[in-house]
Amino acid sequence: MVTALGQAAPVTSTSGLPALVPLAMIVVGALLMAVGVTLYLRRVLRYSRWVPAQGVVTGHQDLSGVRLPVVRFTTAEGSQVTATAATPADVATPGRDGAVRLRYDPARPERFTQQGLVVDRTALTALAVDAVGVLLLAAGLVLR
Repeated sequence: MVTALGQAAPVTSTSGLPALVPLAMIVVGALLMAVGVTLYLRRVLRYSRWVPAQGVVTGHQDLSGVRLPVVRFTTAEGSQVTATAATPADVATPGRDGAVRLRYDPARPERFTQQGLVVDRTALTALAVDAVGVLLLAAGLVLR
């Protein structure tokens, strides 16, 4: 488009923003969504390699106001492990002497997660990154 003075007018979107702004929002939003999905899939793949076991809650450790369950279990090789969970106890975590299903890392059995526990830091990070990506993508499409 050319102005009355013969100069090229800046290209704008229907919202009046420079045309590259909505496009950049769409691209960044799509990239963030891809990162979020990748984080989640890596989490699923990692935990799928971990070995299921049955454990017993032997107590809880309070760390900066966060209550972490201490669990004792036996590995598939027969080693007894007592370790503190990396994720806080939730309403599904049984009290002392309660049975708990878990999955542990065969390379480092002290690393375990309560089986069925869907929310952990990686899952929350993936969800947050995906949410921001969706919002940016949607805003970019609306402003286009």
